[in-house]
Amino acid sequence: MRSLRLLLATLAGLTALAGNARADIPANGPTPLIPPAPHLHTGGYALLDAGNGQLLAAQDARHALGPSASTKLMLAYVTFEEMTAHRIKPATRLPVSVAAWRTPGSSMFLKPDTRISVSQLLDGLITDGGNDAAVCLAQGIAGTRQAALSLMNQTAAALGLTHTHYTSVDGLNDRHARTTALDAARLGAAVVDRFPQYLPYFRHRAMRFDGIEQYSFDRLLIRDPSALGLTVGDGTHGYGIVAAARQDGTTLVASVLGTPGGHRSTERAFAHVAGQAYALLSWAFDNFDRHVLYRPGHAIRRVRVRDAAHAIPLGVRRPLVVLVPRGQYRALRIRLRLDRHLRAPVARGQDIGTLQVTLDGRSLAQTPAVALRAGAQENLLQRMTSRISHWL
Repeated sequence: MRSLRLLLATLAGLTALAGNARADIPANGPTPLIPPAPHLHTGGYALLDAGNGQLLAAQDARHALGPSASTKLMLAYVTFEEMTAHRIKPATRLPVSVAAWRTPGSSMFLKPDTRISVSQLLDGLITDGGNDAAVCLAQGIAGTRQAALSLMNQTAAALGLTHTHYTSVDGLNDRHARTTALDAARLGAAVVDRFPQYLPYFRHRAMRFDGIEQYSFDRLLIRDPSALGLTVGDGTHGYGIVAAARQDGTTLVASVLGTPGGHRSTERAFAHVAGQAYALLSWAFDNFDRHVLYRPGHAIRRVRVRDAAHAIPLGVRRPLVVLVPRGQYRALRIRLRLDRHLRAPVARGQDIGTLQVTLDGRSLAQTPAVALRAGAQENLLQRMTSRISHWL
């Protein structure tokens, strides 16, 4: 608490006009080191905070790879969107087409000309990785597989997954599909952040349908009690996993894509990639501390805005939270940049600038600075007084 008060006092003590405002918190002493992030034999990985998107570690995270583990996760995401918009419900029963029944590969053993609930299909998609469930869901929510595929790619673009392109709804024949470990991790974080009510689907270790019990290939659910699950998969580029875990209020997402199976059996290959994700998550939980720097409603400081009658208190819309390498809290720097074109009147809740948190020159988090109170325009007398004061 003492160090947080020091940060607040330092920031509050600096004043500047809109357009050139910048508040820095100086580093105090040398930055201690933490163990380096694990080096993995894989195509690429990314590890981030699901709450604010802070990237904690990466290895070839922007390298183009097959989407393996993320295709069905994106299909689940668009299904959750349909459920949230009340266009379908968990109990909605969708018809099973012959095309779904004939889909090769992983299967929950659907039968044609029957109906099955969205909830059961999600269980088959996520727990079993059922390709038949994927086709049935795609046809049910969008009419055709191609329409669902277009929806998946549109959603990827809307989420800012600029290096992701899907070519199927089930992950089959994905030779020309592309994503990156960073995009896959961001997709996982979006699921965790936007659909917490549906996260229980990802924690099922087994599913039973039509008298057949099948077990999840996500071995992290067995190994780590903090695991929230998400998805595993394999494809032309190897094995992959997008895994989430939560400890002490912090939720992390790790994506590992393109891990070669070698001579391992399928089960051992999935266990191996789960172990890689476990190593990343454990490293982060062991070496980073969570700090809430500012909360909504708290006035960080008051700023002068051109033509405003009074100084305007600014704060944040959402809690500003960062994960800081252990022992490096005092090395944080917080920079405030105000909109140089900002003029009164200013509405309450209006974005008036940006708060950026850095450590050793690396950006940890960035969030809009918002007006906590409306700022009315100066009246004529106040304006004249301001001009005279400026001239003097």
